[in-house]
Amino acid sequence: MQKKTDKIALPQEDITLNFDRSTVNMLTAREGSSLRPSLIVVQGIDRGSSLIIDRSPMLIGRGEECDFIISDDGISRIHARVVLDDQNRCIIEDMNSTNGIWVGRERVARHVFSEGDKVVLGRSTILRFMRVDTFDEHYQSQMYESAVKDGLTGVFNRRYFDDMLRSDLGRKLLADSRGVSILSRDELRTVAHHVKRTRFTYGETLMCQGEDGESFYILIRGTVHGSIMNPDAPQPVEFDLHPGALFGEMSMLTGQARNATMTASTDCELLEFDRAAFARLLAMRREIPQMFSDLATARAAQNAASLARIRASAVLPPELACDRILHRLKRILGEWKER
Repeated sequence: MQKKTDKIALPQEDITLNFDRSTVNMLTAREGSSLRPSLIVVQGIDRGSSLIIDRSPMLIGRGEECDFIISDDGISRIHARVVLDDQNRCIIEDMNSTNGIWVGRERVARHVFSEGDKVVLGRSTILRFMRVDTFDEHYQSQMYESAVKDGLTGVFNRRYFDDMLRSDLGRKLLADSRGVSILSRDELRTVAHHVKRTRFTYGETLMCQGEDGESFYILIRGTVHGSIMNPDAPQPVEFDLHPGALFGEMSMLTGQARNATMTASTDCELLEFDRAAFARLLAMRREIPQMFSDLATARAAQNAASLARIRASAVLPPELACDRILHRLKRILGEWKER
């Protein structure tokens, strides 16, 4: 007697879908695409970020003027440059950096890359040299975004929200009577793309007294030393700031020059608000411009009181009056909305 064979019932949703031809097109396109030199961060705080070397020279460092900005606090503001020679070789050169460029156990002033070479910059950043095609570039970009964006919302760097909420900005300035921030993480997402996380190494100057200022900072890590020179005082006024401190905002609020020189006492990490980020912050709540105006007036009064101990009298300049500052903040907000 023939044994009856049981049939396995497949679920209705287990259906094979048609193959996506765009995937085949993207894969086969690799064969005809040209390879471009690139550097990829394989270890360090910016792991996964990459630089396509499409011109020569290109600068690497922490400074805004660099083509490839790396947030390692052991990397100089202009640490190295990458050049392409007439044989299309890719060469990295030290730009008199503090911590140099290392290949293996040797510090080098110049290195000609071969495929797969790794170099160490700063304290912990390792760069790998690769020649990549369009497909590889796309893949690398996706991998980096998955590392720095929230998987659900797609918003960059959730650390920004926590750092802002824990700082004087969130706990004191933009807080209610209980000391609770009036802003949520959802509201702060509107400025996250415009707030830059930056680093300074020991001894670097963040700002100089008397220069123009179009940004302010929140200190996240480290210590910053301040010095205020005054012709009526024999010695400068000295002070130190610690994590959570908000500084540099008076120039943004009043339009006046920086009133202090700020220097990194240790390696420091900060959040920097430029004019665009500040305008978005002002737009979050109707009461925020008034809060910043009150802050500026209070700090100006404190400065005047300090000078009164040096001089017989100190008069608060009219441009630091609360209504003048509030008018300036509304103008900044209006300029941003008109863009």
